[in-house]
Formats: sequence, structure tokens, C-alpha cells
Amino acid sequence: LRALLPGRPAMRLLLAGSIMGRVGGHARGYAAVNAAAAEAAAEAAAAGQPVSYLAFSSWLGIGMSEGRTTQALLRADGLLPLDTEAGLAVIEAALWRPGSQWLVGLDDRHPSHAAFALGTAMPLVTPVAWVAGGGAESIERHADALGRPGWVLVRPVPAIPRDAQGAPDVARLLAGDSGGRIAPRDEAERRVAQIVAEVLSVENPAANDDFFLAGGTSLLATRLAARLSKRFFVDLPTGAVFRNPTIIGLTQQLRALESKPGLVDAVARQLAALEGMSADEREALRARASA
Repeated sequence: LRALLPGRPAMRLLLAGSIMGRVGGHARGYAAVNAAAAEAAAEAAAAGQPVSYLAFSSWLGIGMSEGRTTQALLRADGLLPLDTEAGLAVIEAALWRPGSQWLVGLDDRHPSHAAFALGTAMPLVTPVAWVAGGGAESIERHADALGRPGWVLVRPVPAIPRDAQGAPDVARLLAGDSGGRIAPRDEAERRVAQIVAEVLSVENPAANDDFFLAGGTSLLATRLAARLSKRFFVDLPTGAVFRNPTIIGLTQQLRALESKPGLVDAVARQLAALEGMSADEREALRARASA
């Protein structure tokens, strides 16, 4: 900073780093380095120099975050994932406000970030749109009633819930209840659901419930992958849980990894048959197996 700024009165300098430098994070060393950069920018701005600092959360599918985290884990930490268009919009805004500091992608409604909450909530992205159907969340650019461009977080839901008058039930959508709960559809999904329920200590998880939104962590994901691998005789990597965090997705992944076609379904049917046996029948079966 000392080398760049002197003698360049028209220059505007924009520094960018991780939001961990402002709110902390799991990687303390990484957070400390970014905190030092943010402080250097703040000191320069306080001295009247045109230095702004952007503290970003995490990117969708690019950079260091690619393949290393999920939107569910980010939201559990109170962070909103960003795409490149949203990032460019913030950079443009910061360049027009020299000397400013930005926390980009911070969910100020998260309990951990109460100290950063604004008097009037003005997050960069506000989830105001829901679309019935599959797919992933996206950030889209739409004009408001005055024709001004704005960013909208679009969330897919299985179905749009309706109130008694037939209008979209916004309260239920905000609460995450779209009325689209899917029960396990076959024996294999029921067996996967049973293990997911045991790992998370929950009852009757839906086939389309997100493992991480239901309370899962990276440690529990490792445990779940190990349990499923042992039960269905496949080698399921922990990363598969991050890529396929629902019971439907995990069951499909297990079938894709089975050594023989139909193995996963055969194991599920056998487990169901064993559960349906009486104690005497199970004992007789064990006796025949050991004979």
C-alpha cells in the first residue's frame, strides 16, 4: 500500500479477501491473514487514502470453494454463496465508494453474526422468489418496479404451497415448508433413510431432505459414508454425501458404485426379509448358516 498509493491521487485501490478475516472461521490462520489485510485497508482509508476492502464469503462452483463445500454448510455458518455476476456487481459498487469496507455474502440474520446486523436489513441478496421444480439455487438479475436492476435469489421447491384462498403461502415458503415432502419410494431408499436417521438422531427423514440442512456436519458425513459402505458392500466416498446430500441422491450413488448390478436392491430386500422374521426364524437361519 505504501508503495502504490503515493503520487497517484486519481487511483482507487480495491483489496479483496475472505470474510473470515472479519467474522472468524474454522481455519484460524487463514482468518488471521485476512484480518491483517482488512486492517491495513482500514488504516489507509482512515488516513484519507482511496482504499476499499471487500470481504467475500464463498463462490458457487469456482475458485477455492469448488468441490470443497456445499451451500448447506455455508448457510449453517451464516454465509450466502455468491456467483460471479453478484461479485462483479459488488466490485463495481465498491469502486464508486472509495474508502469503504464491505462484508459480502454475510447472513446478518444468523445468530453468530448478530453484531453485524443492520438496523434495516439490506442484504446483497434477499431470497424473494421460489420456483416449483428441481435444480439448484441461482442468483438472477431482475428489474424492480422502477426499472432498476437488482439481484434475486431463486430457490427451487418441490411445489408452491397455497393458502385457503389459493394464493402462494409465503409464510410457509419462508419457513422452508413447501408441502413437497417425499417419502422413501423403495426398499433401498428406506434402508438408506434408516441409516441417515440413526446418524442424525432424527425420525422419519424425507427422501428429499438435505442431510446438512437436517443437522449434518462434515464429521457426520464421514460417519454416514462409512455406515452406508459397510451396509451395502460398496466404497462410498465422503465426498459423495456432499454431492448427493439427499436420500434419493445417496441411493442413486450407491447403485452407481455397486460391484454387481442389483446388489444394493438385493441387500435392501434381504434386510427387509430379515426384519420380517420372527426370533425363532432368525435363529433357525443362523443355525443353517453355521452348519
